[in-house]
Amino acid sequence: MVTIKYIAYPEPEEQQLIEFHIEYEDAISPVTELILQTWKGKYFYYALDDIIYNQHASRVERNKLLSILNSTCISLQNNFSISFFNVWIWDISINKISKFNKFLNKERELKNILIITLAFTESHPVQKVEPVW
Repeated sequence: MVTIKYIAYPEPEEQQLIEFHIEYEDAISPVTELILQTWKGKYFYYALDDIIYNQHASRVERNKLLSILNSTCISLQNNFSISFFNVWIWDISINKISKFNKFLNKERELKNILIITLAFTESHPVQKVEPVW
């Protein structure tokens, strides 16, 4: 028999939220959009597993999603010195902005803004104990 251990989220008083606005230059495919929507409420490393082991998304899309996730997490680690395991994706949304100028060009330009809200708990670095000798 296999037992599954669920990881509990921290209490709301312990959580902190930070929001990232990322401009995605290319059109977002339906597969990528589905992947992004499944990330809501997942721990960061589970979202990484979703990307790495997903066979439906193209290699270019996977690399872009990996770079987006890694850059947001590295930013949190550098600014707040948090652990990789204390980060989860609180919310993610896609804003599609259409830019059109009929005098300059005849085609519509679609710009996608990914809004990723990450939740995390701060863990202070462990201080090294000095030897007594």
